[in-house]
Amino acid sequence: MITDNAAARLLKILEEGKALNPNTNAKTAWMRLFNLKEDDINYESILMSKLGQVMLLPHETITLISQYYPTQGPALRHTLMQIQTAFVSQNLKETWNSFIQHIDTHCISTLSMTTALLDNSLETKLINSDELDSFKSTIRELIDDTIKSDLTPEFKKFMTHYLKKILNAINDYLISGAMPILDAVESTLGHAVLDPKFKDELLDNETGLKIRSMLGDLANVVTIATAATGAAAYIASNGFPLLG
Repeated sequence: MITDNAAARLLKILEEGKALNPNTNAKTAWMRLFNLKEDDINYESILMSKLGQVMLLPHETITLISQYYPTQGPALRHTLMQIQTAFVSQNLKETWNSFIQHIDTHCISTLSMTTALLDNSLETKLINSDELDSFKSTIRELIDDTIKSDLTPEFKKFMTHYLKKILNAINDYLISGAMPILDAVESTLGHAVLDPKFKDELLDNETGLKIRSMLGDLANVVTIATAATGAAAYIASNGFPLLG
């Protein structure tokens, strides 16, 4: 089930792509958009995986439009086919222009209109890039704090695992949407509820309090982005009585 606005995420990626030099190597351009570096392990495999996920965004967009605005579907299909043409026509060994030349002003305008329509129907909101960057910085600090803390080895193991899972989901937000972030937050909360020792360490020390604060703030942002219900939405509205 698609629960946030694929059109908004696709639009953001394309707008960032339009800002790049068209003479840049296409592979380098995508790596920049995906925040990949050549010294990342298996970076080329990761690049192709992410690119495949982005290629699904037009399909997710037309699925949503067909559900909420079926009469708009035919008008949108031309634009989405234009985007798909860009994907299949590009050559990663050539310039970025092999992709971005297909993304014209009409394409961006149509996608902008589609984004506004779906935001209204889904009652969702694209998460601001600065907000995401702030969370990423906070989570990296929390990972370091957790590793350096005097907490039990088991807590360190599980908490660093969950924090890295949340960080990876945030890194892939424009590609995969907010639901993987929501799932990662709820997995962390679920472990805390089910494991008394884990919960105690989350409640009774400074590092745990910082983690709880971050989870609460992130739950609030993701709940708005996805119009979600469930554990994260409950935490966003009521704090952490589940852990009390």
